[in-house]
Amino acid sequence: MKMKYKLLTVFIIGNIIILLLCAILFRSWIPGILTLSLEALVLLSVFIANRIILSSNWFKGLHADPDHEIYPDNVWYRKHDERNYDLVNLGSNSAKYAFDYSNESVRAMNWSSGTQTLIDDYKLVRNFHSILKENGAVMITIMPFTSINKQTGLIDAFKFWKVLDYTQTDPKYYKKCWMFERLPILFGIPAIKAVVKKILGKDGKRFDKEANTNANPLSEEELKKHAADIIHSWKREFSIESLDSPLTEQNREGRKIRTEVMRNIIDFLEERGYRTVYVIPPVSGYLKEYFTKDFTETYIYSYLEQVGRDIPVLDYLGGREFEDKDLYFNSYYLNKRGAGIFTQRVIADLKEMNIL
Repeated sequence: MKMKYKLLTVFIIGNIIILLLCAILFRSWIPGILTLSLEALVLLSVFIANRIILSSNWFKGLHADPDHEIYPDNVWYRKHDERNYDLVNLGSNSAKYAFDYSNESVRAMNWSSGTQTLIDDYKLVRNFHSILKENGAVMITIMPFTSINKQTGLIDAFKFWKVLDYTQTDPKYYKKCWMFERLPILFGIPAIKAVVKKILGKDGKRFDKEANTNANPLSEEELKKHAADIIHSWKREFSIESLDSPLTEQNREGRKIRTEVMRNIIDFLEERGYRTVYVIPPVSGYLKEYFTKDFTETYIYSYLEQVGRDIPVLDYLGGREFEDKDLYFNSYYLNKRGAGIFTQRVIADLKEMNIL
């Protein structure tokens, strides 16, 4: 509050100075009044735009858990009193859409908010592991590029700003996160686009709507194009020319980081008596065509070997059971029906392994 009063005081004094300067320079109060009126109009516009942005799905989507339903933070506990969960899973978008525990008898939580890194996973288990029962299980979802580190920045830090303890925020982004939480218009062009979409009624959660389907809405050609676009996006993101080539120098350095982080996650969990399982989820046949033996060995299996921990692996990538396009809402992510079938299979396999 003290900071707010200081800013308000500076603002008032500044306006008085502007008014006096205009009166001296133009020998009239009118230019000063017009200047302050224009300033008031600009501030009002910014205030209104800011309020619109705060209520937009675009802004909510920048947060890992805007409704406080994914992670058991303080707000979650005000609405829930459950404890002693059997199972949680970590992971990025693939995990978000792969696991649906709503029809399962086990007490489980899907701790994927979408685009989150392995480093974020480590922070999450350190913050929220106490929700698990003694000997509870944690599934670490292995995506095609879990093994490679990526550059992170403000958006990544901001994503977990309202979820994790403030000490988990990268210090160089802390002040920016504080400001952008209150003044999201500082995001610039993306924020302005969010205002326009909100006003035009085009502020929908496209992916979440598609995920609730029970069949694939894409045509044969659209599925092929989607798979090709994903591969192209991955190559660009990780500076890869060919999926079958050995790791680049940059990605070897990234592998070292991810290997250390994975070891830290596993050691942290095992020291506290939890059981850890790797899960490699399936993809549709359209995307799977690109996953050659060399690719999966380089980016998935050799990585797990490098981590060097004796962790059971549930690998659903190689079989044909989940290749059917109608289990997905594009070429990569499972839809609601697919997630239900897949989760049922995973739970059954975990029970067979006496992990649940």
